[in-house]
Amino acid sequence: MMMVTLLLLVQTMMAKGQCGLYMSAGDFRKDKLSGDCNEGGVRTHDFFGNVARLTVQTKDGKKTFRKSDVYGFRNAAGEVYRLYENGTYRIEEAGDIFIYSQTRNIAKSKGYSLVKVYYFSVSAESEVMALNGYNLNNAYSSNEQLVELLRQYLNGSALSEYDSVHKMFRVNYAYSQAVKHGTHP
Repeated sequence: MMMVTLLLLVQTMMAKGQCGLYMSAGDFRKDKLSGDCNEGGVRTHDFFGNVARLTVQTKDGKKTFRKSDVYGFRNAAGEVYRLYENGTYRIEEAGDIFIYSQTRNIAKSKGYSLVKVYYFSVSAESEVMALNGYNLNNAYSSNEQLVELLRQYLNGSALSEYDSVHKMFRVNYAYSQAVKHGTHP
């Protein structure tokens, strides 16, 4: 139930198009934006690496914040991001398992290629980790039955695969099936 509510919240936030900052995970859950950056948006300065600040352009001028003081933001395009350890992660899905992505420039034999890299966290407040089997097993290691059900369901598929039938990432669908069958994290 919580997953459906959070999924609807992210879809609603993305449809609004209002730009602003979430100062805490609680603000994110309540969709409480601070500031109005529709005039110029949010600059994370990620082009220069994981810079520890972001700049918000409002009608009143520029304001600079430390990333560590801000949970996340919604840009004028309606995309929602979480800030974690000076990194900027797009929130792809706010389900029982939060799914994030970053677009990375990967060196190829002839130039560079943009690649989407996926991450997850077990809650809105928890650590952001690379989305892989090892990290999922560690994050849910206290529940062996859940880990086994996730492994069985996701066997042979990419953890970052989106399930268009169930309209969620496969890892969240696997989690929901595990909970449905009596396995609680």
